[in-house]
Amino acid sequence: MKKGKTITELAQELEDIRRNAKDLIVPTQKMRMETHDGKNVLTLNNGEVFYPTAWSHQQISTYSDIPKAYYNRINSENPGLLSASINHGFAMAVQKALESKRVHGSRMLRTINGNIRGFLSSKYRRLDCWDLLDTTFPVLMDHRFKIISAELTEKRMYLKAVTDRVQAEVKKGMVVQFGLSISSSDVGAGSVQVNPLMYELVCDNGAIMESAVRKFHIGKNLGSDSIEELLTDETKALDDKAFWHKIRDVVIGSMRPEIFQHNVNKLRVAEQEKLMSFDIPKIVNLTMKEVGVSGERHKDNIVSYLAQGADGRGWNRWSLANAFTWAAQAEDATYEEATELERAGGKILELPRNRWYPLSKAA
Repeated sequence: MKKGKTITELAQELEDIRRNAKDLIVPTQKMRMETHDGKNVLTLNNGEVFYPTAWSHQQISTYSDIPKAYYNRINSENPGLLSASINHGFAMAVQKALESKRVHGSRMLRTINGNIRGFLSSKYRRLDCWDLLDTTFPVLMDHRFKIISAELTEKRMYLKAVTDRVQAEVKKGMVVQFGLSISSSDVGAGSVQVNPLMYELVCDNGAIMESAVRKFHIGKNLGSDSIEELLTDETKALDDKAFWHKIRDVVIGSMRPEIFQHNVNKLRVAEQEKLMSFDIPKIVNLTMKEVGVSGERHKDNIVSYLAQGADGRGWNRWSLANAFTWAAQAEDATYEEATELERAGGKILELPRNRWYPLSKAA
């Protein structure tokens, strides 16, 4: 499992964002993309200039209705052409707002140190990753969980923790420990999620199982006809406090031993579900398509693990799932790619039989 940052490094980075970030509500007609020194920057009509991150570029691409592949290509090949295309997209968004009898369309810009980290709907509810860490870390420590992996990317915060107080053997010598994967995004890259994590000691892998909670960031529409800087007020603080109390309760509820036992049983059943084909590349291709994983690098690593014997797990659904979580440790896998591979391992274990059977036969 990729280690990412230490918990201290994660907390320091989140504290820096908490202290230095600035959020704005900006009517679409009061911003435009311009090209400065070969780079595209978002300029507001009050003179402020912001540089989009790779993630906010994706969000601008979606909002301005420009296909991502084309957007990324001309962003590097012809930034001026991209600026013109984006501004056209902004104009079309304003026109749609007028046609729908709204006075304007507005976006929420989440910024830090002159960079746009999120280009979002004005309805976006700001639930910050700092608050998620502040809520969940004490609970994990109180229940004697150990942080084994943590990271903050442009898109999401990740916290993965396990406890050696709850563990079991899937087969003799193959021990799994109970853990939790907790993640969220404060820039529009998905909801707050709390997932059971099955951590295998033999190979330092973790399969992320079905989510216990997904909470989306939808709030009141904050749009108006002027640029506004958003400040935390007492009402928002009270509302958010209630939300984080709910997340705390979910984390505590997710620690129930019966949840772990239920997932151990899934692993034990999977160990008995044999693969009926020995065409490893075909099985891997079909499975990657089934669980939404792509990339030749990942495929090669998964195939290699299975071909080398899957750490003695046998030729079954469990070993196939573990091949995906093993591939998550590859040096060239980003943290987000690694997490998606860990989720893919959980998805394989949870596939219903009618979807598993064709994969097992490589049909």
